[in-house]
Amino acid sequence: MASPYDINVGELDELTQNTPAAGAEATFTNVAFGRVRLLYLSFRFFTDANATNRMIRITNTRGVRTWTVGAANIQVPANNLLDCIATAGAIGQASISADHLQISMPEILLLEPGDVLTTAILNMQVGDEITLIHNDVLVFPIFV
Repeated sequence: MASPYDINVGELDELTQNTPAAGAEATFTNVAFGRVRLLYLSFRFFTDANATNRMIRITNTRGVRTWTVGAANIQVPANNLLDCIATAGAIGQASISADHLQISMPEILLLEPGDVLTTAILNMQVGDEITLIHNDVLVFPIFV
């Protein structure tokens, strides 16, 4: 039997997410699974014509505690299309090249039942859009 602390044994699955309305953040709640290890989160971010810079972050909320699990200290200007991926495979700080943004996350990010993972884009505008959302997780049984 696998140990409840073995982070490399689990069933591959995806946390589902509908495309949010323009100007809204993408949110994932771990309700269908036990403990999961987030392998990556990817999405396309389109900024509208409002001339303000946005900064992309990803947060995790557990109960009353919220913390940032990935942050892109990169300013995204108006009228821009950016493919974003947050993964433990990212090296060092966030980096951007052409229309791709790579966000570094912890090597092991475990989400407990009820945890809420959210994009948290500073200066998000009403016309900004998050689409093409994908993520893979390893699902672990919770041993009692």
